[in-house]
Amino acid sequence: MSKRSVPTEEQDTDYKADLEIESEDEQNETSKNKKAKTTTGNSKVNDDGEQYFELSSKKRLSVRKWKNMVLVDFREFFTDSNGVVRPTKKGITLSLDQWKKLKELANEVDDAIDQL
Repeated sequence: MSKRSVPTEEQDTDYKADLEIESEDEQNETSKNKKAKTTTGNSKVNDDGEQYFELSSKKRLSVRKWKNMVLVDFREFFTDSNGVVRPTKKGITLSLDQWKKLKELANEVDDAIDQL
């Protein structure tokens, strides 16, 4: 038979404090892992938690992360027979650097359009 020692009040308090700290750490870790997806202006959030902007009824610009890279995705969508909106193969995905370059060129592209 082994004797179980009864924890002193001080040991019991230390144990409870450790549990509280551990619980707070777990909560902080959970909140870090789950970033709140909020919408801004015209943006919406899809079922995967990715932010997107509707360019037309069938075209979207989505902002997402894949393998730790930020991507800007221009894609065409369709509604399947069950009423679920799904992406097509028609589209282009830009890296963050490509997106920044596109923004830099926006005025020049506008000028080229005006010249047509």
